Amino acid sequence: MAGLIVYPEDGFEADGRQHLAGLHDRDATLEGGIRLVAGGSWGDIQLGVNADIENEHNGVVAYATYGYAIDRGNFTIAPEVSWRYRDRKNSDYYYRVSTEQATAATRAPHRLNGETDTFRAGYSASYTIDARWSVHHSAHVTVLDDEIDASPLTVDDEPVAASLAVLYRIL
Repeated sequence: MAGLIVYPEDGFEADGRQHLAGLHDRDATLEGGIRLVAGGSWGDIQLGVNADIENEHNGVVAYATYGYAIDRGNFTIAPEVSWRYRDRKNSDYYYRVSTEQATAATRAPHRLNGETDTFRAGYSASYTIDARWSVHHSAHVTVLDDEIDASPLTVDDEPVAASLAVLYRIL
């Protein structure tokens, strides 16, 4: 079990984006929570819950992730699937468009009917070059809840994220 403080990937700056004209920025807020991690020969599972600790929206996020690492010498690949629940306060803060903020650019107001769920699938991979150097890569696709997908704030209905990093260990 671990206590944690995270800065989520959510939020946006409305400046300079045509489809966000007239909207207030949705700044990501610090979230505090707990995470339970268990693992074995069957894989790894993480269960967690985070809450807004800056009193911006006072919402809650819960999540579950399952991954299975496959080691082949210096190369490791770990497919994973995850689920994320957002309560109404969190969903509204990031994806609702009020009547006052609705413009021609954002079409109509958008009110969410409640909690939302998203699902994600992907993998992470790493290759160890030597004791200090390694390369890491990950790619994921997220399937958004219909409520989030219908929001004018959402550009992609199934966003894809990828990363590539080179790591040098100092110690």
